[in-house]
Amino acid sequence: MKPYPSCRYTHGAIDAALQIVAENRLAPGDIARVTVRIPPRDFYTVGGGGDKARDEALRCPASVVDAQFSVFYTVATAIVKGKVVLEYLSENGLADPEILAMAKRVSTVVDETLVVTDRDVQPQAVEIETANGKRYAKQVDYPKGSPQWPMTPEERRNKFWDCMDHAAVPIDRKRTQQALDLIENLESLDKVSRLTRVLSSQ
Repeated sequence: MKPYPSCRYTHGAIDAALQIVAENRLAPGDIARVTVRIPPRDFYTVGGGGDKARDEALRCPASVVDAQFSVFYTVATAIVKGKVVLEYLSENGLADPEILAMAKRVSTVVDETLVVTDRDVQPQAVEIETANGKRYAKQVDYPKGSPQWPMTPEERRNKFWDCMDHAAVPIDRKRTQQALDLIENLESLDKVSRLTRVLSSQ
């Protein structure tokens, strides 16, 4: 399961940034530079590909899709907000001045040593340099949501609520909770129609 509403090729860097900030209690104002090291495929998909104009466009995404495919924007969001959720990857969220300011401090570097050939989602690494010159680095080999690092039940529930809160056709909180209860007990559900009825009834 994907924990963040962005391209999967941004997730290792998001995880690394979140860990560095949490472990070292860094505030956005403490951070001078952020370097994201990613393998070539990710570099060209979400990291600008070495094109300065593309880098700048991804630091200040013009659309939700651009934000979802920007490791600059998603890592900046993780650092500033402490999480990457739909609120910040929405039309309104794209104008957040704190995220945009942090995205300007993020750069990407292609790193061939991170290439692995036996799976699609590759390792990624982040280095954060503070204003006083300290450096903190973290590499994530398997991002959260992978079999090697599964989401917790609470994280899955929070993602479900976040998605339902931003649904194109919202349903009330009571029915959302009913749907969640049914999903969490799907193996013992006698008829799937019970779930679809909750999700579709007005």
